Amino acid sequence: MKDRIFVILLALFLAAAPSPGSTPAVKIKVVGDMEFVFIHGGSFAMGSLENEGSEDEHPRHPVDLHSFWLGRHEVSQEQYEKITGKNPSRFRGVKRPVENISWNDAREFTIKFSSMHGIAARLPYEAEWEYAAKAGTHTRYYWGDGMVGNYAWYNGNSGGGTRENGLKNPNQWGIHDISGNVWEWCMDWYDENYYKYSPLKNPAGPASGSFRVIRGGGWDLNSSFLRHSLRDRNHPGNRNSVLGFRIVLEDQ
Repeated sequence: MKDRIFVILLALFLAAAPSPGSTPAVKIKVVGDMEFVFIHGGSFAMGSLENEGSEDEHPRHPVDLHSFWLGRHEVSQEQYEKITGKNPSRFRGVKRPVENISWNDAREFTIKFSSMHGIAARLPYEAEWEYAAKAGTHTRYYWGDGMVGNYAWYNGNSGGGTRENGLKNPNQWGIHDISGNVWEWCMDWYDENYYKYSPLKNPAGPASGSFRVIRGGGWDLNSSFLRHSLRDRNHPGNRNSVLGFRIVLEDQ
């Protein structure tokens, strides 16, 4: 009976979700020197299809999210240095994404950004990240099921390092580099079994854990790691040249 209810719910949520490839008008908010895209709340199927992905990407389940504003780009070195006075990046370039960033560093940035601009900023929750990355599509990547180099930086085209933000095509909702370039920290603690008990509305991850979620893949990996449903994790104190972030503003 529970399985039947789940199937019905998932079908309803898929029917309510934006159609694959839908392209709503991009609504932009600028705070300081950062652009944010309005992500209209809605429903989607989170996770991977049965024949794809790791165990922690299952079961595929319906999620209902509120609206929020997501950084159009990964936080750049220039933007990070303006807020913190530091640039720890290995691959220097003011328009490149900042990297060598721990979860703790990224969280500190959001706190300082919030205070500076009088606005509530934070890292995206994992469900928000996947919803925004998929942008109403149901394919492996937002552009289709196979890698197309016009959309992402990965080990096949990155040249062995990060590249400037915004050089690749955005997804249908106007978001750049959400696949590749650098992994992006999420707010959530990681639990490989979380999808088995995740709440329907605005899931925020487990209450505790040892690792934080990272999403999106990076410049050093093959294209399979750029799938939008793929989950990974890292210790919140770790730093390396594939770890960066983008931020969220609460809808106001």
